[in-house]
Amino acid sequence: MFTKRFILFAVLLFTITNTVCGCAKARVKAAPLYTTVEGVEFITEEVSDNLLIKMPRDIYKKYKAAGAENFIKIISKNIETVLQINIDYPQKPVFTFMVLHEGEEFKKMAGGPFESGMAGMRCCPGALAIDEAYFLNFKNTYDIGLIHELAHIMHGMFFELGRISEGFAEIIPFYILGLEDETQKEIIRNLKPEEIYTVAALQKGGMFQDKENSAKRMRAQHRKTYISMYLWMRGYLQALEKQRNIDKIEALNIVLAEFQKAGNMPNSQERNNHIAALIGLSPETVFRSAALQLAARKEIVSLIPKDKIE
Repeated sequence: MFTKRFILFAVLLFTITNTVCGCAKARVKAAPLYTTVEGVEFITEEVSDNLLIKMPRDIYKKYKAAGAENFIKIISKNIETVLQINIDYPQKPVFTFMVLHEGEEFKKMAGGPFESGMAGMRCCPGALAIDEAYFLNFKNTYDIGLIHELAHIMHGMFFELGRISEGFAEIIPFYILGLEDETQKEIIRNLKPEEIYTVAALQKGGMFQDKENSAKRMRAQHRKTYISMYLWMRGYLQALEKQRNIDKIEALNIVLAEFQKAGNMPNSQERNNHIAALIGLSPETVFRSAALQLAARKEIVSLIPKDKIE
């Protein structure tokens, strides 16, 4: 009798342990976490080890009722893509999205010029904002733009350096992963030197300048401001590769580590001096001229097949 009771107790204990402690093969999600940001309560949904979604209670209810299958599928695919890049992260990379109500809430918490879409979070560095309708009815298949946004979370684990961060977000899809946008390539091919923005000009005037500022739905990748920062970051990386005889992934990791040091320096002069010295150029050349952009443009144009050039 004692033996039978003992066996029954052991089986029961094993079952409870597997169920409660998550030792079974099925992945057991943690209970939702609650966070309050600027007076708005968010509920966290852990989609995977690398993807978290935070939603206000009313949006969370809609999500639980209807799901966001397209968003999760497409974003998860792009997260998988960027995680294949061999980056020396300081901690496990986790991509966090915060779903916001369209309008003033989005504009205020994202801190940009738009009232909807997808953007960085001014109030929560390291997270991305997405508006409710975009999230629940996700149809964006432009991987380049989505990877650009994910790249902001990637560099955010190391540094936040204003317009330079936009250059980093652009080199991940285009230079590191080798994705192509024919419209962007054509703009680069026809780009005149006087149309290229220097880093100093963008630090002063922002990424939405002149006539392009009114074209709010133009892809970032087609704006001359973003193209200028892409060319700058690509030119910088290639200068580093040539100087140290390394590949682009090694150069990328050096940039992340050294720009992190630069970001911790007390003033912009020291930051600029440090960044320029890494490639053996003066701060004037790096930040107030278009030398790096022109070098990158020349290399890109040289790679365009002659039959594609009119």
